[in-house]
This record gives sequence, structure tokens and C-alpha cells, in this order.
Amino acid sequence: MPPEDIVALQVSLINLALKCYPDRVDFIDKVLETTTEIFHKLGLEQFLQQILVLLKLKHFGMVVEYLDYEGRRSMGKLIISNALDHKTQIPLQEQVDQILLLVAPLVQDQVDQPAEDDPEEFAEDQSLMGRFLNLLEAESADQQYLDDKWEKKCQKIFTFCHQTISALIKAELAELPLRLFLQGAIAAGQIGFENHETVAYEFMSQAFSLYEDEISDSKAQLAAITLIICTFEKTSCFSEENHEPLRTQCALAASKLLKKPDQCRGVGSAPTSSGQVEQQRARERRVGERVVECLKKALRIAKQCMDPTVQVQLFVEILNRYLYFFEKGNDKITVQILNQLLEKIREDLPNLEDNEETEQITKHFQNTLEHLRMKQEAGESDGPSYEGLTL
Repeated sequence: MPPEDIVALQVSLINLALKCYPDRVDFIDKVLETTTEIFHKLGLEQFLQQILVLLKLKHFGMVVEYLDYEGRRSMGKLIISNALDHKTQIPLQEQVDQILLLVAPLVQDQVDQPAEDDPEEFAEDQSLMGRFLNLLEAESADQQYLDDKWEKKCQKIFTFCHQTISALIKAELAELPLRLFLQGAIAAGQIGFENHETVAYEFMSQAFSLYEDEISDSKAQLAAITLIICTFEKTSCFSEENHEPLRTQCALAASKLLKKPDQCRGVGSAPTSSGQVEQQRARERRVGERVVECLKKALRIAKQCMDPTVQVQLFVEILNRYLYFFEKGNDKITVQILNQLLEKIREDLPNLEDNEETEQITKHFQNTLEHLRMKQEAGESDGPSYEGLTL
């Protein structure tokens, strides 16, 4: 006999005992004893693994309702845990509704629950439910979001994501929502729905707001602004109207970092592309000029650092930024500029104290020189000319 039929039979026996022998509690207890033995033989764990089969038992939820709060909560955790352990996909809306009813103590307040829940148990419950949400996956996107209109569907999805991330902010988190907003911006930029630029801009602006309002530690600020800048560079959906304020904000935030080395690295990484109009030659010229301006500013900041070791390290990093844009075809960066920076590094590097940090800087510089030698020897016709470069 299938497990669901056995359970249905036991439920029927309990109903019979209640109706015909309301005073014979021992009859009900006997049925429960038999049920326990059946579960032991079948393995309750094995039965509940088949969560979709469990949902076919119309009376199972009714029986669960008779349990006290802790009993219902434990049953809910057992159901969710088994679904997670066996990665059981829940494809239908009706199944989702049934499961949420069975695990109600995990998702909504109950009239008989304690006045104060244990914080650790509550966190554990919510962690289980958060993981369980990934199993709510329909066989088609239309069924997943109950909407067959692509434009409306995308807007609805991103609105839901925005609300969910905003809820994390209220939980006094900052770095995780910031990362999620940036991931949302990239996703919106890559999906070609009608309103994608506006959505991507909103997600980027929310990330900036979090950076400015919630992140104060200097190391965390550098990591956050670097992540924002890298994300911005990968998001190519912005027109100049939206690109300009975000680009300016990136450079401004980088220049306001507390420590000079952080300022130098931030400004040197500041975004320089110009969105959808990047391919226009006039725009490309202005982009080239902005690259040089940012790198020159990074050099000025590096020279202000009091620690000579940090200063040389920054010079080597900036040299590599110059080379990156030089090899990308930026005609505003010349061999003469590269030679000047190479000479400065060669002049200052021997004056540093002999330690592990200096050894790493030297190795970085030697690797850069080796890269340049290979480029110079290759003499690639389709790349920039290294003629006159002093190695």
C-alpha cells in the first residue's frame, strides 16, 4: 500500500474513534501508536522526502493543525529541511500554497506562539525559508511569474528584487545589499526590456546611496567604490544623459577616500567609457582625454604619500593602468609618458628598504618590464608601437 494511503487510513480511523467512541481516548492513542509504528517501518524521513506526494494527502494539514505551536513548527522545519536535502523542485502555484500552509509557523505569526521567540531559532527558521525559496521553480518563466507579457514581467521581477534588497537594508545590513543592487544593475543592463536603462540607473543610484550613508570603514570604502566602478564599466546600457552623472559620482567618491593611497587607486580606476555613444569618434577623443586626466591626478596623489614604499608601489600600479589604455589604442598616452614613469620608478626603487614588501614591488615591476619586452619584440602590426620605449 502506498504511504499516502496508509496515512489516509490512519486519519480515517482517528475520525471513526472520535465520532463513535468519544470517551475512549485509548482508541485514539492506539491509532497513534500504530501510526508511529508504520512511520518507523517506512521511515518518516523517507516518506517526507516525497514532499509532492505529501501534498496529495488532503487530511494531513488538518491533522497538523491539531498540534501545538512547537509541534507545528517542528513539522514545518522537517518538511522544509527534507525538501532542501533532496532539492525537491516545487513547480506549481497550488503546491506552493499548500506547503506554505503546512509551514505557517515559519512564515507568519501564530496566535499560540510564545510572547518572545528565541532569536537563534528565529534566525535558523528564516535561513531555512530563504534557502527553500530557491526550490520554487516552475517549468516555464511565464508560469513562474504568472505573466506572459515580457516587458511587464521584467519590470515586475526587478521591482520585487528592489523591494527584497531594500528589506535587507532595514535589517541594518549594508555591504550585501550594495552588492545585490550592483548585480541587479548588471542584469538590467543585459536584459533588453523597454525600461532597462531606468531600472539599471535606479539600482546603481541605490548602491551609491548605501556607500555614502552606511559604509564608513576606510578599507570597506575602497572595496565598495572599486566594486561600484567595475560594475559601472560593465554596464553598457546608459545613454550620455544617465552615464555622465554616474561617471562623475564615481570619480568624486574615489577622490574623497580618506587615505591617499586609496584615493590614488580609486581615481586611477575611475570609469572613463561613455556608454552607448562610445563608438562615436568625438566621444572617443573626450574619453581619451579623461583617461589621461584621471591617471595624471592619480600620479599627483601618489606623490603626496609620505611612505616611499607605498609611493613606488602606486607608481607601478599606475604604470600598468597607463599600459592598459595605451594598448587599447588611447592616442593621448605616448611612449614619452611611459618612459617618464619608467624612469621615475627606476630612480626610486633602489632607495627602498630591503624587505618582503619591496621584494613584491620589484617583482611586480620586473613582470611589467618583461611584458613590455615581449610586446616590443613581437612588433604587432595591429597594436600600438613601442618604438622608442626605454627598457
